[in-house]
Amino acid sequence: MKRTVKEYYENPESKYGYEIFLKGAQHFGYYPNIKDKISEYEAQDLLHDLLIEKLELEDGDTLLDAGCGRGVVSCYIAQRLPVKIIGIDIVPYMIEKARSRSKKLDLQDKISYIEGSFQGLPVESKSIDKVYTVETLSHA
Repeated sequence: MKRTVKEYYENPESKYGYEIFLKGAQHFGYYPNIKDKISEYEAQDLLHDLLIEKLELEDGDTLLDAGCGRGVVSCYIAQRLPVKIIGIDIVPYMIEKARSRSKKLDLQDKISYIEGSFQGLPVESKSIDKVYTVETLSHA
C-alpha cells in the first residue's frame, strides 16, 4: 500500500521519533567541515544560518515556509530577524506543534501557520517576498 506524505507524518513513529531524536526538526544539518566534531543540533543551526544568508532577507520581508512542519525553522528565523513568516503544512498535527512552538517563544505576532498545501496557496498574489523549504520539495 502506498502511503501519502500526510499519513507518514501523522503516524506515531514519525510524530515521536522526530520529537525525541531531532528536537522536533524534520531535517538534518549542515556540516561545513566534515572534520569538525559537531552535534546534530549544532549542524541544524548551521543549516538555518546558511538558509538565512542565502535568502538575503531585508527587514520587513514576508517569507513563506513551504512545508513548515513543527515550525522549527520559521521560529529560528523569526527570533533573529525582523520579518513576517507564513508557514504552511498539510499535516494538522504539525500545524498544532508549530503554533505551540511560536506561542511558547512569543512569536505569534511574527508568524502565522496555515493548514494546507503550498501547491495551492491560500494567500494574496504578490504578498510573499521570499519562499523557502527545507527537505519538503521531495514530497511535492
